[in-house]
Amino acid sequence: MQSSNRDSDQSDVLLAVAADDNSSSYLLEMEADDPEQAVSADATHFSYETASDSDNTADDTYFDEEVFVNVDTDRESDSCAEDDDADDTTPINTKIAEWYCCHNITHEALADLLGILRPYHPGLPVDPRTLVKTPRSYVLRNFTHGGSYYHFGIASGIKALYSSVNLPENLKLQFNFDGLPLFKSSACELWPILCRVKDMFVEPFVVGLYCGIKKPQSLDEYLEDFVGELQNLMKNGMSCRSCGGRNFVVTIDCFVCDAPARAFVKNVKSFSGYHGCEKCVDEGEYVQNRMTFQNSSAALRSDVHFDELVDDEHHRGTTPLRSLNFGLVTGFVLDYMHLVCLGVIRSECVVS
Repeated sequence: MQSSNRDSDQSDVLLAVAADDNSSSYLLEMEADDPEQAVSADATHFSYETASDSDNTADDTYFDEEVFVNVDTDRESDSCAEDDDADDTTPINTKIAEWYCCHNITHEALADLLGILRPYHPGLPVDPRTLVKTPRSYVLRNFTHGGSYYHFGIASGIKALYSSVNLPENLKLQFNFDGLPLFKSSACELWPILCRVKDMFVEPFVVGLYCGIKKPQSLDEYLEDFVGELQNLMKNGMSCRSCGGRNFVVTIDCFVCDAPARAFVKNVKSFSGYHGCEKCVDEGEYVQNRMTFQNSSAALRSDVHFDELVDDEHHRGTTPLRSLNFGLVTGFVLDYMHLVCLGVIRSECVVS
């Protein structure tokens, strides 16, 4: 780097930038009467001189601070941009829609962005819902014995989740089935299927939703879409283009349900039945109008025996969950909230 001599009352800052072709160097000089004003955009000027000039008498040319850029970096970025533009044929509508999904952008912000870009890209829609292709209606599947079901999907829920958190490549999923009434004055109720990624502190997402006057009468119809998609994900994994082209391995961690929902989806006797215990083969006994299982040394149930329907008194029939090749005894955890918080603890509080 070459430096020019100036008066002692001036501050000199020299930046050398290598030229591309002719190997000549440029000297960029920032001058200010007061060194403290050198960072001010109003009092800062830039001049360049050709290093090969022996007399160093080149005319000063002034640049605004915001316009000044590094020559090499600018040229490299331009060439990279040209290469990307030449190879990338993705429509701008698709790019913006993927950006919207990946970064969890609000509809209001997307609408403002479309308003800015539309004068330069007339093909862009005005409404964000048109860009992201938000469905205005859903095709419901009507069950034979009444009620309707819509399957949102496990994969779509994971893709939406990726926009807000960084997901691991091995996804351990936890599922929940439950029924809840909609109105006090109506028998209409919902049976949602929820999913949560283990060890991720995010809200569960809806996989499927059933609505009817009573709970689904056909377990096969209720679980058909859920089991089919989950089987495919466990076998083939999940590829997500909107997630940066990542591939995910999907496994089941457990099913978390209350006692009535566990009995329903496993198609076994209820907890209030004589053979309703899910963990052992003990035959229950009524004590003070309650079903109790007092034989603590009774043989435990196993996943293999469950699949083979060994205990006829325990099973009402087969369940579609058997095709998942997942333990339906060890894979269904006992519900802490109902057993402890709303069970033993509440009973103790009432007695005391």
